[in-house]
Amino acid sequence: MADRSAQDSHREVIISFAWTTPALLAGAKTMTRRDWDADYARRFRAGMLVDAYDRSPRARGRKIAMIRLTRDPYFERVRGSLTPEVCRREGFDWLREHGQAATVERILASWDADPDLHEWVVEFELVSVEADR
Repeated sequence: MADRSAQDSHREVIISFAWTTPALLAGAKTMTRRDWDADYARRFRAGMLVDAYDRSPRARGRKIAMIRLTRDPYFERVRGSLTPEVCRREGFDWLREHGQAATVERILASWDADPDLHEWVVEFELVSVEADR
C-alpha cells in the first residue's frame, strides 16, 4: 500500500462532536478531549485533515465540517488541566453565551466524576463547514 500524506488520510478517521457541534461550527471550538485507546489515538497526526461529524455515523451522524489537527494528540489528566483558556478552546464560553450552559455542566460533571480521569487531547483548526448541513 502506498504511503499517504497527513493531508490525504482524513478519510480513515473521523471525530464526532455531538453536544459541542454548535461551538465547532461557530469556530469557537479548537480543542477536544477523547476517551481513546493509545492505538486509536496514534492514527491522528498533526496536519491531518479529519472529517467532523455531528454524531457517530452509527447513530446516523453526518459530516458537518473538516478540521486540521494542529499537533499530535497527547494524553493528559483532566482534573487540573481545565484552565480558562482550555475551557474557551473547548467551546464552553461560546456554549454558555448561546444558552447552552447545561451542556457545559453535563460535560464538566462527567469529567469530574473520576478524579484520575485521563483523556487524549486533540487540538485543531476549522478548515471548512459543509454547505448542506
